[in-house]
Amino acid sequence: MVCSLSSFLLRASGAIAALSYLLSTLPVSAFPDTQNYWASDCIERLSSGRGWVGYPDGTFRPDASITRAEFATMMINAFRTHSFSEREAITFKDVPSSHWAYQTIKRSYELQFFSGYPDRTFRPNQPITRTEAFVVLQSASDFTAPEDTEAFLNQVFDDVDAIPNYAKEAIANAAIGRLILNYPQVRQLRPTEPATRGEMAASFCQVLAISRTLPQAYIAVGEDPFDLPPELGGISEFSEGLAVFRGPNFKMGYMNPQGEIVIPAQYDYASIFEDGIARVRTGSLWQAITPEGQVILEQNGYIGEFSEGLVRLGRSYPYTAIYDREGEFLFEIDHFIEAFSDGLALVKLQERGGYGFVDRTGAYVIDPQPDEVSSFSEGRAWILQETEPGKPRYGFIDKTGKIVIEPVYEEVKAFSEGLAAVKVGGLWGYIDRSGTMVIEPQFQQAQPFSEGLAGVQGDSTWGYINSQGTWMIEGGFHVPEFAQVHPIEPFENGLAIARIGDRAGVKDRQANWVLPVEFVDIAGVSDGLAFVNVGGRWTTEVTGTNIPPDYPRRSVMTGGRWGYSSLRYK
Repeated sequence: MVCSLSSFLLRASGAIAALSYLLSTLPVSAFPDTQNYWASDCIERLSSGRGWVGYPDGTFRPDASITRAEFATMMINAFRTHSFSEREAITFKDVPSSHWAYQTIKRSYELQFFSGYPDRTFRPNQPITRTEAFVVLQSASDFTAPEDTEAFLNQVFDDVDAIPNYAKEAIANAAIGRLILNYPQVRQLRPTEPATRGEMAASFCQVLAISRTLPQAYIAVGEDPFDLPPELGGISEFSEGLAVFRGPNFKMGYMNPQGEIVIPAQYDYASIFEDGIARVRTGSLWQAITPEGQVILEQNGYIGEFSEGLVRLGRSYPYTAIYDREGEFLFEIDHFIEAFSDGLALVKLQERGGYGFVDRTGAYVIDPQPDEVSSFSEGRAWILQETEPGKPRYGFIDKTGKIVIEPVYEEVKAFSEGLAAVKVGGLWGYIDRSGTMVIEPQFQQAQPFSEGLAGVQGDSTWGYINSQGTWMIEGGFHVPEFAQVHPIEPFENGLAIARIGDRAGVKDRQANWVLPVEFVDIAGVSDGLAFVNVGGRWTTEVTGTNIPPDYPRRSVMTGGRWGYSSLRYK
């Protein structure tokens, strides 16, 4: 969700003496002339971990301007691991092959960062203006500004009239991406002034997602849609009062809804908390931890998700060991086992095929049999049988393995709140635990019930029905064609994510928008905060290699910034 780059180096190949700044051969952790600079934390992080360098005298010179050649070198080194559409290189009249930045200038043209001037010059020694720098920087990022560019810019800057017309859309993209920092007056873009090393260091900290290094007061965003901004490093929704964040060291830790660090950024991977447990990894060492950071289980190898207080640990193939949340070993089984659900775990016999169920002691409750089955939910698990040649159908079994609902359905979903969605004749309806059809098949799509409501698709758009099949919330919900998300999500704690076109919001059970439908996407809602995306875009991409019109496509959301917006935001 955030942009992460493997390296960021400010250096030049060739005649290094020709540069206006020189590579320091000494390791640098701080500079004497940045101690009181407003972006000092960012510069220190870049110098110690991302390759930014100072001068031979040990200074950084944050107020020194940057030439076009220097900025081209910064861009190539910053985005060396990314893929961009390319074009054929040209030769600039004022950049001979002997020039120290010849290769990076050539490459910056190929990647379409720079285009040069109409007279086929690049002007490598000319200081780059702030406008030019932001235009180039945003060209390598993925942000989309509002349609009314002029109105948006006027919300953010007081000197919009000084922005060249050709650059206004790009400047808006850079602002929505939070790449522009204005010190000391946040509303003054100063578009024609030369860009300085300190200012651009701050912008590169933003584009590289180096969190918690910059003062929020100077980020030019106008009215900020985030209550906890992207600069805190959040990369997950809140769960059980904590969210995963990525620190300036690019390690992961946990923060609370106030943005305060609860568990320091020290892991290579961290999951959200579920049932009071999260899974983290450092190198090859996996651990299960509590919200206080206490380790309850660890092994050199993958630890799966906990379910009903139990977790599966991989042994030598095909063995699976089961532990409880206190880290106590319970049993081992010589087959692959799914997570526990409804008190039982589904066992898959890999070599000879078949499915069975074991209880929490590892004893078989339902012996392995050949028909494919699902995990249990509310005392029922679906079973797939071929009742007619070439026509597999779904039914349900109980916890003794007995078929209690005959396999007559084209598709089914798990029982939830006493009902299961089933497909008959191409349409979805709902049955109860006895198999009685309580809501006749009539929907194009159907979701499980949650908090008394289920999301369904009528003729074209989505809404919510109650357990009697009555429409309770109708709102024309839909998503872009081929999108890999649902127009509406199940209710949880009285709230549900809903989407209209390429925008998302949050509704309550009374059909009120408690978060406006103005975000590009929303990934979760908890603790009064929604994990939202601003400035991203929906794009359609090819997912296969077949020749049109048969090639598969999907719409995905890319780019933008992820942060947290309070449900009080209107």
